[in-house]
Amino acid sequence: QKTAYEMWTDEYLMSKVGNDQTMVTHAPDNIFYFYGKKHDMTESTVGDFLSTYRDPNRKKNLYLAQHPLQSEDGTKSKIRDDVKQPPFTKFLHLEDAFVWMGGGDQVTPVHFDNSENVMCMVAGRKHIRIFE
Repeated sequence: QKTAYEMWTDEYLMSKVGNDQTMVTHAPDNIFYFYGKKHDMTESTVGDFLSTYRDPNRKKNLYLAQHPLQSEDGTKSKIRDDVKQPPFTKFLHLEDAFVWMGGGDQVTPVHFDNSENVMCMVAGRKHIRIFE
């Protein structure tokens, strides 16, 4: 079976979850703070986000942050099964799976996550510093 890495294109996501509701963050400077500084957030569909986040003429930088792949009641997103937990992570307690997407060059300042994480880049690149 193919993985998210092999399947996830904007077109594929649009066909699977384009109508799903999500929250989209707007940041004029492309720096997305999660603590202290507030950003404009709007409820949108994944499809509306996908149709605008790469548009060079957009007025604000957009970031789809923490879109759940499973709802609190246990209902799976149509793309949840595309994401496989790597065997080397079986010792982690991974409760949830989320998707973050942006048009590129997003910056998230230093922060602490309360949950254990595994990051998988489907496309693009990211510079990460890990502190203990």
